[in-house]
Amino acid sequence: MTQEESVELLLERWAAVENLVRQYGGNPTTDLSRDGLVVYVTILSAERNTPECQRVRDPYLFKLEFADYDEHAPRIRLCDPDDRTKTGVGTQFYPRIESNGVFGHESFFCMQGDRRCYEQGNHGEWKSKEHFHPEVVLGYLFELLRSPNYRGRL
Repeated sequence: MTQEESVELLLERWAAVENLVRQYGGNPTTDLSRDGLVVYVTILSAERNTPECQRVRDPYLFKLEFADYDEHAPRIRLCDPDDRTKTGVGTQFYPRIESNGVFGHESFFCMQGDRRCYEQGNHGEWKSKEHFHPEVVLGYLFELLRSPNYRGRL
């Protein structure tokens, strides 16, 4: 498939992506953007207490690169929530979620929707297309960050 055909496939699913962001309390107009086959989404974490006993939610900005969406899951990266041009290095910008190994690697997220996971020889079964549609990947990221085991940033 060509890049144009991959963009068409992504656009076919865009309404489902917007609905998912709404379902989790986000605003697709401000929390979601797309540039060709690159999708950015801002996700607010579960609430946590600060040392001052205030309840806060931390913003996370994910960059999903669907370079060849028709054949593979995206490459997912965390970016600086204040500047999407700054991609995290290693575990920079990572969340801390107790008892969860998804964010336990510096070079990939161990999850169905991260292409780098199976490219490095892990979970070959996650190559199936049902795992990498954008609304499925984003739903998984929302669920991870809304986990009751969320403890803030690394």
